Amino acid sequence: GNGGFAQASVELTITQVRDPVMVRAPYIQSLATSSVTIRWKTDEETDTVVRYGTVEGTLDQSASDPVAGQDHTVTLNGLVSNTTYYYSVGDNVAAIGSSPDYHVTTHADSATASATRLWFLGDTGTSPSAATSVRDAYITFNGDSHADTLILLGNNTTAPADEGSYQSALFDLLATTLGNSPAWPTPGTNEGADTATYFNLHTLPTDGVSGGQASGTEAYYSFDHANIHVVSLDTTTTDLSPGGAMATWLNTDLSNNIQEWVIVFFHHPPYSKGLHDSDSPGSTLESVRTNILPILESNGADLVVSAHSHSYERSVLLDGHYGDSTTYNAGTMAVDAGAGDPGAGDGYVKEPVANAGAVYAVV
Repeated sequence: GNGGFAQASVELTITQVRDPVMVRAPYIQSLATSSVTIRWKTDEETDTVVRYGTVEGTLDQSASDPVAGQDHTVTLNGLVSNTTYYYSVGDNVAAIGSSPDYHVTTHADSATASATRLWFLGDTGTSPSAATSVRDAYITFNGDSHADTLILLGNNTTAPADEGSYQSALFDLLATTLGNSPAWPTPGTNEGADTATYFNLHTLPTDGVSGGQASGTEAYYSFDHANIHVVSLDTTTTDLSPGGAMATWLNTDLSNNIQEWVIVFFHHPPYSKGLHDSDSPGSTLESVRTNILPILESNGADLVVSAHSHSYERSVLLDGHYGDSTTYNAGTMAVDAGAGDPGAGDGYVKEPVANAGAVYAVV
């Protein structure tokens, strides 16, 4: 017998609870004067909370999304222009990621002159070792100087341009920068191989929230930073014809611009003798030069930056050169054929009117 005692069995299940791990550090998107979007990724599904404030260490405001997921996107609204906000990312329990690198300064009000540092990066997905060297050289040269705007000129990921490619070639490479400098991309040929992933990983202004004319698409858009109007065009996946949707939008956007400076960027250069030759008949480079440049120059563009050719090239102050290199006439097309070096008293000076010249650069 059992001495009158009944036997019972108890089944015990122990579940280990662990904190979610951040697998993609925060990155800044669609920065504006009064709003900003912050994105990151975790290894497991959680709700989404950004805690923020204007004093480092005092994050007394929050924005959240209760829907659980691994990819997190939060937009902070009602911000003050030209103001630095510190933030952490996490869930409703705690911050998962916090760092001195996590801060963002809203854009100054339109037409407000302000010293601005822009970092242009193109084709970083071509060579990881070269990209790392360029990144380190930039950081060494600039020291504590912050990049107000990060311009990604395309091919900033490796083939096959899936999410893993972006993680290593972009998000890991620039982890300490993307959390405090807004990234503004344009698709290159690598990104064009998988446009779904490109658009899934970016939140870009379609409605003019960051300044400029609403484009209705993330493929091309514009934004204002202080007294600079910046335009991103898609020369990889979008129709480049003069009567196409992008060209029509571009003309409207630039016609309505009131900013002092106009900077335009896209992947394929209109002028290059690097890896790619802009004289190639029927090439995208030729289409850009023939169809897009007249719109830019007639609307007072100052600087046009591209990538694609894996070389550093720069034009003089130029206007009206839409044919191949054999048609170039310095006497009629070079507004200023000097070196463009302000330190030597040879800086370019142009009037804020149509067809007064633009500088074209390949990075």
